[in-house]
Amino acid sequence: MAGSTTLNASLKWLLVFMSSCFLVSCGAPQHNVPKGAASTEQLEAFLENYPALDVEEELNKFLYMSPDMKTFADTYVRRKGATGRRLIEVHNAINHPSTGMSYRADAHYSAEGAFSAGEANCLSYSALFIAMSRYVNLRVSFQEVDLPPSWSLGEKDLLLRFRHVNIVATLATGRKKIVDFRMDRFSHFYPSREISDHEALALQFNNLAVDAMFEDDWPTVFKYLHSAIKADPKKVVAWGNLGLALRRINRLELAERAYLKALTLNRRDYSVMSNLANLYRMTGRPDEASILSEKSSRHRQRNPYYHFANAQRDYRDKRFDSALENLKKAKKLQEKEGNFEQLTAFIYWEQGKRKEAIYVMERAYEWETNPRTSELIAKRLKDWQRVLDTGEPAKDLREL
Repeated sequence: MAGSTTLNASLKWLLVFMSSCFLVSCGAPQHNVPKGAASTEQLEAFLENYPALDVEEELNKFLYMSPDMKTFADTYVRRKGATGRRLIEVHNAINHPSTGMSYRADAHYSAEGAFSAGEANCLSYSALFIAMSRYVNLRVSFQEVDLPPSWSLGEKDLLLRFRHVNIVATLATGRKKIVDFRMDRFSHFYPSREISDHEALALQFNNLAVDAMFEDDWPTVFKYLHSAIKADPKKVVAWGNLGLALRRINRLELAERAYLKALTLNRRDYSVMSNLANLYRMTGRPDEASILSEKSSRHRQRNPYYHFANAQRDYRDKRFDSALENLKKAKKLQEKEGNFEQLTAFIYWEQGKRKEAIYVMERAYEWETNPRTSELIAKRLKDWQRVLDTGEPAKDLREL
């Protein structure tokens, strides 16, 4: 393996891992378009034009341990001893500065591919960690983390839904430990659940489909989305992205059926609901669109991370008073969230309220449960105190 872990220069509270996404790009209302969903049979017939990959064969490839990987594990990880100790050995071996992984969002590799390239995204890193851990007889599984939708990208017709993947290890005592590619950015506040290998593979197929979508390579898009659905027929993100892809090629009746399928699997997936509302507007059904939009809007107003996302946008645009108002709304809905306090502190610092910034950042430190994040907050506090004492400028995040 080559490369080293790099720190992103953006604020510590930003979560940057994108494992899969819904993208929606809504144009002007079209005329002479179908006003009704295709049947399930029609959608299935369309997908059969793009044969799915062999799921079991692809799963074996996804978690394959090459001879070099086995030699590496045998060298750095003992086979016996406390499971917690051996878990640390796997982590240290993969993340050692001389052999550690660097992050790249589009590094959609298998475990072997990530090992060879020395770079990974959250999913390929998790595949590598899990393959190596299982080789040394540790109990590990994938975990999917549901990050809030991002409404803060400045596009009225663009909605991103983020998924993050990390690892859950079960120790001999039964205690569970979380391993994350970027533990400094891990938060316990976001909903998460353990997922099967097949579900993780479905996310991998979905990622590859999204990459192909950006290249307008539609046969590849539908091959991978079909494969994702075969790997996990209940994966809402795959059905949602299928709806997007079909919409992009103007198969609106099929897109509607895909969105409706996604909502049958999770009727509270408000990103799918929002995308379907946009499709209804495009097809001349404003009443149906309004019903869905109203539901989605009510959900957003109850979601603290929606207000947090708006605060992030305001902060980037230097609208500090508006950012603080959005943070006030977020805090009413979610108490003791360190990310909210960190952003508040950064705003106060930008406004010249240095003592208030330090006070709020100390509160963020008090509430933080992640040791790595606590360490970074402590460094920031120390640097800010240095600024107050000496009048020298604050350091860049990469210098801390």
